Amino acid sequence: MNQIVLHGMIGKDPETSFTQGGKQVTKFTMATNNGKDKDPTWHNIVSWDKSAELIEKYFKKGSEIIVVGKQEHHKHEGKYYSSVAMFSFDFCGKKESRDESSSPFDKTPVDEPDDDVPF
Repeated sequence: MNQIVLHGMIGKDPETSFTQGGKQVTKFTMATNNGKDKDPTWHNIVSWDKSAELIEKYFKKGSEIIVVGKQEHHKHEGKYYSSVAMFSFDFCGKKESRDESSSPFDKTPVDEPDDDVPF
């Protein structure tokens, strides 16, 4: 099973784009704490469709979030990169760190992107 659960803070404002097929994709980085006097671990997160809309609307740099997803690895121009494809997320932390409008969503499931997976 490939599942990862992360609790941390968003490192910069989420960035949204659209695929050629019109699907919304929102990407952001988040830091998880490794304990006192240790540097945080940074993660690249990718959200899709409705979840991407909600991330863009309710989260910004410094927002606290819990992300559930799967670890993915990519090779681009000879370098390896990893990211987390988000399945769902939870709001947490102070409400002031989010947009002033409230959300009825406590946990939002997400459809996985359509990939050509060889297995």
